[in-house]
Amino acid sequence: MSVSSERTVHGSRTIYRSPWVELDLVGVEPPGHERYEHQLVKFAPVAATVVLDDLGRVLMMWRHRFATDTWNWEIPSGIVEAGESLEAAAAREVEEETG
Repeated sequence: MSVSSERTVHGSRTIYRSPWVELDLVGVEPPGHERYEHQLVKFAPVAATVVLDDLGRVLMMWRHRFATDTWNWEIPSGIVEAGESLEAAAAREVEEETG
C-alpha cells in the first residue's frame, strides 16, 4: 500500500493483457472519500513517423479501422518490439506498412 497527500493506492490487479494493451483495476482512496476501483489502461510503446518527400509532402496511408468501421488517413506507426530502439521501430514500421 502506498500513501500520498492525494490518495491511497491499495494495490492493483491486471484483468486483461495482450501484446498491445493491459487493463488493470487499481484500489484508490482519495482523502475524505470512499475507496473505489479505478481502471488503468497501459499501452505498449509506439513509434510513429512523419515521412516527408523533397517537396515537403507528408506520406499518409488510407486505412480502415474495423473497431469503429471507419476509414482514416494515418501516418506509419506501430509497436516498439522488445530491445528495439524508437528509431529502428519507426524505420521498420514505415517499411512494413508502406513497402
